[in-house]
Amino acid sequence: MASFVYHLSKKSVNGKNEIIVRVAAKNVFYQSKTNIFIHPEIWDEKKKIVKKVKISNEFYEESIKIRNAIYKMEEKIELRYRECLGNPKTWLKDLLLNNIETSSFFEQYEKFIDRRNISESSLHLYRMLGKYLVKYEEYNNVEITFKSLNLDFLNDFEHFLKNVIGISENSISAFINNLRTFIKEMYKFKIISENPFEFYLIKPQKYGSVTYITKEERDMLYLAPMPKELEEKRDMFIFQCHVGCRASDLLNITKKSIINGTLEYIAKKTSSDRPITIRVPLTKTAMEIYERYRNTPYDTLFKKTSIVYYNVVIKKIFKYAGLTRIITIRDKHTGKTSHVSLCDIASSHMARRTFIANLYKKVKDPNIIGKMSGHVDGSKAFSRYRDIDDELMKQTINLIE
Repeated sequence: MASFVYHLSKKSVNGKNEIIVRVAAKNVFYQSKTNIFIHPEIWDEKKKIVKKVKISNEFYEESIKIRNAIYKMEEKIELRYRECLGNPKTWLKDLLLNNIETSSFFEQYEKFIDRRNISESSLHLYRMLGKYLVKYEEYNNVEITFKSLNLDFLNDFEHFLKNVIGISENSISAFINNLRTFIKEMYKFKIISENPFEFYLIKPQKYGSVTYITKEERDMLYLAPMPKELEEKRDMFIFQCHVGCRASDLLNITKKSIINGTLEYIAKKTSSDRPITIRVPLTKTAMEIYERYRNTPYDTLFKKTSIVYYNVVIKKIFKYAGLTRIITIRDKHTGKTSHVSLCDIASSHMARRTFIANLYKKVKDPNIIGKMSGHVDGSKAFSRYRDIDDELMKQTINLIE
């Protein structure tokens, strides 16, 4: 019977560390990476095991998954180690990392998602990609394996997303990009020997002009009479318009995040790669909203809710406030021009765009605005906010009179 000792790798990947296993069998020792990643918070370094956490703990489900993964891995090693003892010392690594035949595509995909430290919205996209891959299998009556990953599969999957599922070109590009991230990691871990994306061109995402509300519309929304049940969500949106954070960060802002009249937070989306503290001085309106909610019974500044529900309510708030002007947009499905009401496309991200766009009208320095919005220098996403509106064009054309 083999005995097992574990420790964590020193290198962190997206906030998690890989578990390393050391197997002792007949006085011979073998060591290998496991491709099992864990948050250090739930690893008992003294006992070298996964901590037992309470069901209320945010890492409870992760701890259960990792315990099961370790148990299955030990079962696999127990079944194979006797026949492998006479083989080269790489047998353990081959068994755990390089055995494509016994490594399920979807098992590896689930592990890949579990070890990613990403925002709720990004995680949702990875989950959706997994569902579309399953639907692709069902529709074509095939099984996706690591051996079936090639250029033909990528082209066929893109065709499936466009013509069978019917999603937009931008969404297809986003899903294919996420699939590429997964495949690159499998190639890095030597789960696959070739990267099918080497000769595959992902179409760039296409966007129209950035849609946002003016300062006057923002203030009109703040002062508009509103049903009691919509007031807090209205205040959340207005606060977001004044600080420019993403919805995922807004919902996690606590009362302690406001220090001497300045909001301080680390953006969840970039916390693993770029854990920089973003500081935004509060405007008079933002401070007024903060004072209104600072004594509520919950720790966060605003009551916890889902981003999906928040976006649904924002559309209702716009309608109550009469923000229904018609705007011209690029239809994300057809790529053609269409005309819609502002209230029908209002969302939490419009608050972030409003913050950036209205600041850019007054201070045309992307570095200053980028520091408060969390965009890096030269960000492609940030460049989209530099949309020149009619007012700025009139100011510019007057220069030649």
